[in-house]
Amino acid sequence: MSSQSSSSRSPSPEPVELPTQLSELCELTANKPESLVNGDTEIQGAALKAAKFLFDRGVLSEAAAAPAMDDLLRSIDVPQAPVTRSQVAKQKAGDAPPVKERLAFNRTPLELL
Repeated sequence: MSSQSSSSRSPSPEPVELPTQLSELCELTANKPESLVNGDTEIQGAALKAAKFLFDRGVLSEAAAAPAMDDLLRSIDVPQAPVTRSQVAKQKAGDAPPVKERLAFNRTPLELL
């Protein structure tokens, strides 16, 4: 018989060092959880800094994510239904509804918050 363990445990993940903006918020909420209920200007400030950090990071990563986002949107876009004779007649008469635009990933108009 083999002496290997039959356990399927995966190794522990390496610890990740959080950016300062996130670690400060984590530390404050861990040390003063009651402040989330009562309100605390220090936690509010830390939360705003963390939200700004995450937003800015997301906006800066849009260029790299855009091709994947476009692929995703194309995969879930419902194609236009087949054109019927009555729709063709409406198009000729100028009464046809506008053609449906394809879904597209639009970049955020802000560069930073």
